Amino acid sequence: MFGSQKNNEVIECPVCHHRQKESIAAISSNCKKCGKRFNLENGKLIEEKVQEYKPKVKFAENFETKEEERIDLWEHVESVGTPEVMSAGAKDSIEVYQPVSTYQAKEKSAQLNHWRNPLKKRQVECFRCEFTHESPAGAESANCPKCGLYISLQNHVIKTLKNESIQTRGNVKITRSGSMKRSSLRCHDLIIQGEFEGGVDSTGTIEVFETTNFKGNLRCQKLIIHKNVKVTASSDVNLHDLSCMGSLEAADFKLRSTGTMTIGKLGRVSFDEMHLHACSVSEGGQCSGAVISIQ
Repeated sequence: MFGSQKNNEVIECPVCHHRQKESIAAISSNCKKCGKRFNLENGKLIEEKVQEYKPKVKFAENFETKEEERIDLWEHVESVGTPEVMSAGAKDSIEVYQPVSTYQAKEKSAQLNHWRNPLKKRQVECFRCEFTHESPAGAESANCPKCGLYISLQNHVIKTLKNESIQTRGNVKITRSGSMKRSSLRCHDLIIQGEFEGGVDSTGTIEVFETTNFKGNLRCQKLIIHKNVKVTASSDVNLHDLSCMGSLEAADFKLRSTGTMTIGKLGRVSFDEMHLHACSVSEGGQCSGAVISIQ
C-alpha cells in the first residue's frame, strides 16, 4: 500500500489497525488515527505483555457463620484422597481454610470495623491532665492534644499470671486462666473472669464474674457484679452506675454514685457511707450504710 523508503518501516496500529511509516531508529510512536502509544525496536512493533488482573481481597461484611453452614473440608477431600496419601502442600492448604469460631470472627470483625467506618470515633481520657478528646475507634495509640502525652489504645487479654501494671485506654480482659495480683490497671472496659487484686481506674465498664478484691482506688463509669460474686473494696469507690446481683462490701469506706445504683434479688451493698443520686432495690436485696442524697 505504501511505497518503501530507506530506513522506514510500515507499522500497523494494534488497536485500530491503521498503517503508517516509522523510522527504524524510533523506539516509540503514537498512532496518527486513534492516538494509541506503542513501542518499537528495529522498525518492529513490540507486543505489550498484558498482566493478569488480580482483584484485591476484601473482607466479608459479616464474619458470623451458622454452624450448619460450615463445610467439613476433610469430607470434601474424600473424593480426592485420604489425608495419608495427600501431599504436605495440600494438607497445609486445607488447614489454612478451616472455618473459624464465631468468637474469633466477631473479634476479627471488630478489628476491621474502623476500616469499614473510618468516621467512627471514641472518647479518650488523658492519664496526666484528664483532658478528654476524640480518637478513631480503630487507632492503637494517640497523643493528648492538650499536654502531648502518649496514650496507648491497645487491648490486652490476660491468660496467665501477670503481676505487672497495665496502662492503656483500650480494653482489658482477664480470662478464667488469667491472674493479676498486686497490680494496678488503667483502661477503658474491664472484664474479670479470673483472679484479680489491685486498683482500677476505668473510663468505661467493669464487669465482674469472679470473686475480686479491689485493693486501691476504684473508679469507673459502670460496675456490673454478677450473681453469686463477692467483691470487696479497700478504698472509696467512685462510679456513675452500679448494677449488683452479688455482693459489694467496703467497711469504713464511701461509695459515690452519680447515676443509678441497682441492687437485684439477693444482691447486697454495704458501705460506711453512700452518696447516691438514685437507688433501686429489688425484693430480697439489701443495702446497708448511711445514705446521703446528691443531685
